[in-house]
Parts: sequence; C-alpha cells; structure tokens
Amino acid sequence: MKKLLMIILWVTALSALAQGDYRPFVEDGKRWNYKSRIMGSDNYFYYYCLLSGDTIINGQNCIKLHVSYEGWGGPYVHAALYEIDKKVYYYEMNSVASILLYDFSLEKGQTVYNRKRTYLVTDIDTVFNSGQQFKRFHLQDSISGICFKWIEGVGINNSFTNSFQNLFGGMEESVISCEVNGETLFTEEGFYSLGISSSIHANEATAAPTEKSVFDLQGRRRDAVPSKCVYIKDGRKVLR
Repeated sequence: MKKLLMIILWVTALSALAQGDYRPFVEDGKRWNYKSRIMGSDNYFYYYCLLSGDTIINGQNCIKLHVSYEGWGGPYVHAALYEIDKKVYYYEMNSVASILLYDFSLEKGQTVYNRKRTYLVTDIDTVFNSGQQFKRFHLQDSISGICFKWIEGVGINNSFTNSFQNLFGGMEESVISCEVNGETLFTEEGFYSLGISSSIHANEATAAPTEKSVFDLQGRRRDAVPSKCVYIKDGRKVLR
C-alpha cells in the first residue's frame, strides 16, 4: 500500500511538472550567449543577444534586441520583439511588418506556417535544466523533413532569428546559455537531454546524455555517426 501511494505521488508530481507555468520568451534583461564558426573551421567567435529597453512600433509595445560581437564592438539595436498569447513576433530593422518568430501555444499534431513552409509539431515533452523545468517542442519541416526543437521561454539552439531552421548558410551557431539579469536560465545541454513525455511514461528518464553521445535532429540517440546527414555530437550540430 505504501509503495502504491509513492507511485501515485510520483506520477502526480510529474504531471504537475509537465503542466508548469508558462515562461515568456520576451523579457527585459534576457540574454542569449552564442558561439559561432564557419562550417569546417576550428575557430569560434562569440556574441550575445540582449533584450533591453522599451520601444513602440506601429502602436505595439516592444522590447529592443541588441547584438554585440566579441572584439567587433556593439551592442547595437538589431530588431524589436513583442509577445501576445504565447506567440513571439519581431520587427527587423526598418521593417513595417512583424514576423512570427515562435508560437508556444501549439499542441502536438498542429502545424505552423512560416516563409512559405509548413511545420508539424511531432511531439511535446518536458526537460529539466539549471534546476528548472521547460516545455520542449519537436517540429519537422514538411518539405525537407528536417527536425528541430524549441524550448519554451528560451527558443532554438541556432541563431536568434533562425527559429524555423529555414535560413541555412555556411555558419554553425549554438547557444552557450540563456540568462535573465545575470542568472542562468538554460544551458545548451538542455536541448538534447532526455525528456518526460506529455503522456508521462514511467520508463523515461530525465538524466542528461553523456558528453560523447550522438543524436539525430529528432533527439534520438544513435549508436554510430550517420554516414550522410546533419546530426548532433557533443551538443553541437554537425553536417556530414
């Protein structure tokens, strides 16, 4: 009886964690720290994106996005963002129309349209990072089949405005950490950690993967490096 009670309490706790409170993406003082390099290069450069300062664009209250590159000066204002009903929009410099950056209101099986492409939410789970819980969205491009992840309140492990993985180029970028007013909110490892499914499967663990693990873009562990594809190794996206 005592064992059954413990199981019930455990499942109840997981259910509460899976629901959680919504963490907004647009927050004054939120900063994303990045590392970046040209594909094939061993040399990284570092930069950050910072949300700071109010502004009004087309009557919409926004927060300015500042970007600063290590050794290159800055920060300078790159864009402005606002958030309504768990949807995040941004205004590019000198733009008169906002663009959808994220939609954290989506449910599993729903689709979202961006830049003439449709993306399917294949799964939603919960991951733990820096002592907190986060909802993680798994999305797939209906044309290319490429899969990627969003973290609620944090975004994607790529360049700031590449939230739909549709601005491919010769750069490899990843988030080192996301912080709010100097306190760490999320680190890169959380994008690839094992998660608790929204259906709460008892056999799923929340431990982070080992440092040398290899994953595909759907977050599935692979026994060997794929022969030809984009995959994740040591927390970084690799093109082969």
